[in-house]
This record gives sequence, structure tokens and C-alpha cells, in this order.
Amino acid sequence: MASGRPRIFRAKQKIYVFQHDYGDRVGLVNFVLDVSNSFDRHALTGLGVAVNNNIYELRCYIFLAFENASLRFEEWLCKRYPAMRHVPNTFTSDFLADLKTAGYNIATFVEGQDDSIRLLLLSSGDRALFAWPSRSEFANLWGSRVYKDLPHVFLCHSSKDKGVVDDLFEELQRHQVHAWYDKYEIELGDDVVAKIEQGLDKCPCGIIVISHNAIAPSASWPKAERTFLTDEQIRQRKKIVCLNIDLSHDEVPPLLRRLRYQLVSEPNALRNIAASIKRHLDRLSATG
Repeated sequence: MASGRPRIFRAKQKIYVFQHDYGDRVGLVNFVLDVSNSFDRHALTGLGVAVNNNIYELRCYIFLAFENASLRFEEWLCKRYPAMRHVPNTFTSDFLADLKTAGYNIATFVEGQDDSIRLLLLSSGDRALFAWPSRSEFANLWGSRVYKDLPHVFLCHSSKDKGVVDDLFEELQRHQVHAWYDKYEIELGDDVVAKIEQGLDKCPCGIIVISHNAIAPSASWPKAERTFLTDEQIRQRKKIVCLNIDLSHDEVPPLLRRLRYQLVSEPNALRNIAASIKRHLDRLSATG
């Protein structure tokens, strides 16, 4: 708790409650200090933080009370923190009631106690407001590698060639290569276009599976993906590798003929593709 006389909530005040990311302590401190220093005690008559430290229900709420300054606060909030939204149907009485069952820790703050606020909100432990460290502290202690953020290879193919692509995906997995394969990346209800665009954008390389199915006039998706990847390769922004299922050299799309491609009929074709991509991604990871 901050020292000094806390701001007491009065019945005629307008109270706002915001949910904040439990793990983002720096963001919490910045907001609390900003609002505290932007409004004097006659306008901002109540300021506090309620924290639920149940590891399965981690929550952090900021509650503010304004008297005759709510419109000014809302304009301030819109300009400085447009992403923050007041949480409806959440009341300070709920937090006070939960104090009886130790569900929440609550701290209220007074004006002009910046150092005390920083110390309280940035500390963690058994006797602190926050029982658990911040996300950045956990990352420093345990590391913060997120596998979905590692370099992936995008699999560009026709849905009619799923048999070959399934085998290719399994070979990539055996080589511990992260692959963006629509079969596993697009869930029911997802925006297909948005998901494919995200996959194409984030993957530093692509495997283009070319076949009669992939170059058929009706194969609009493979063509669009192939066009994007080829353009990125020409601009030296992505690496592409081609796996040729059943096309003669003359049937291969013109911009891909200049590349050395892998025939699926050749020995160890999928292993060669996976090993090549693995080497490229390892080089990317090594250089950061």
C-alpha cells in the first residue's frame, strides 16, 4: 500500500474500471503514474489496483474515480490510450467482497507518491500486491522462445496434391523444420485469406509444389501464392525451392524454370528438399 491518506470513493463519483495485462508491470506503472499526474486530487478522487493472484485466474484491474471531470478524463483517455476500454458490470464492491476470501489484493494510491507507486507495482512475492513476477522477469529467468515465432517454410500446393504434401510435411518434421501447412494452420471459422496472407508474410522461405493440378486454370490459390513467393524471391526477400511432381521442363512456369528444382521421382527427393530448407533456416536463426 502507498503511504499517506488514500483517496476514498464517494457515492456521487463516476468510477471507471479497466482490466490490465497481469504480466505487463511497466505498462501498468506508466498508466497509473500518467493518470495520477494528469489530474489533481479534486478531479481524480480515487485510484487503485486490484489483483487476483490465483495462477489459474490471474487478473489485474485499475479503478479510477472522478468528480466533475469524467468528460475531461474520457477525452484524455481517447487521445493517450485509445485501446483501453472501461469494463462494464465490474464494480469496486466486487473486489472488496473478494477480500474476505483472499481472492484479491487491493492497493489505493495518493497523489505525489510516484516512487512508492513504482515500488509497489513492480515488486512481487508472498507479501506483495503481485504474487507472481512480471512477464519480462519470467522471460529473463526461463527464456522467452516462442516456437510459433521461429522461422517457418510456407507450403504452396494444390489441394489435389495433398498426398505428396503430407509426405513432404512429415519429412520436414523429421528434420525439425517448422512448416506452415494450411492443413494445420487454418481452423474452422478462420478467415482463410487472412490466414494465408499471414503465413506468406511471416515465412522467410517457401516450397512450391508444382504439378498439373497446381498449374490448372482452376488452381487460383496455388497461382496466387506462387506469384507472391516468386516475386519475393526475385527481390531477394525470400528463398524458394520447387518440388516437381509431374511436369516436363517446358510445362514448368517460366519464372521457375531458371531454378534448380527437385523431381519427386528422384531418389531421396523429399529428404533433399527438407535438408536444403533446414540449412537455410538454421543460417537465418544463427544470424538473428
